[in-house]
Amino acid sequence: MKMNANTKAALLYLLPVVAVFGIWYALLFDARSPGATPEYVFMSVLTEGPRLLWFRWLLVLPGLCLVLAVAYLSRLSSSRIGATALLALGATLAGAAWLTVASEIALFVSLPLVYGFVVAKKQMVPK
Repeated sequence: MKMNANTKAALLYLLPVVAVFGIWYALLFDARSPGATPEYVFMSVLTEGPRLLWFRWLLVLPGLCLVLAVAYLSRLSSSRIGATALLALGATLAGAAWLTVASEIALFVSLPLVYGFVVAKKQMVPK
């Protein structure tokens, strides 16, 4: 089964989603103190503590990656402007990830750019 670059980019955008869900799972269910409920831990990391923005970003990042994954599977990526816009949005998201979250997750967010570039380049070639 041969996949096109759009499908590969979309699938690679699922990697950071899985990684971030793993972080949330570990935080909420494995790394909590006895007697603390997952709801309490979730609310406390989002409202108090030294890394508020980091945890809020971990809440938003999977949604943004899912939106880009769906966009690469949609007709938007089949036009020159759409493919270029998706590449630019992906690069912006990757840059923000490198500035805010762990480098492993930022790497996962950056990997789809390889195929995003292939998609954009394919749309630049006149048909």
